[in-house]
Amino acid sequence: QNELARIPMLAGLPGQTLGKLGERMERQSLAPGEKKDVQGQLVAVLNGLAHATDAGGGRATVEPGSTVAEDAVSMRALTPVMIVWCSRAVYDEVVGAAADV
Repeated sequence: QNELARIPMLAGLPGQTLGKLGERMERQSLAPGEKKDVQGQLVAVLNGLAHATDAGGGRATVEPGSTVAEDAVSMRALTPVMIVWCSRAVYDEVVGAAADV
């Protein structure tokens, strides 16, 4: 939960919502050069650097505290990277449920 609170996109969420989201997110490490399909997922970088690529071939560097853009389809680690991720549906479910309270 503390790690998630350091991610600007998530920092404004109430602690209970962050906790629930953290329980539903997967943690994964990527070695340099390793790729991950990120389409339809919320992906946040905890440490390391990666490139995220969109369907049109556009590329952006993603660094600690950043989330991969919604239109990204893949990411490739430039350094050892630790990410947390969940499907957009899980994110919408958890954050949407908190907003309905």
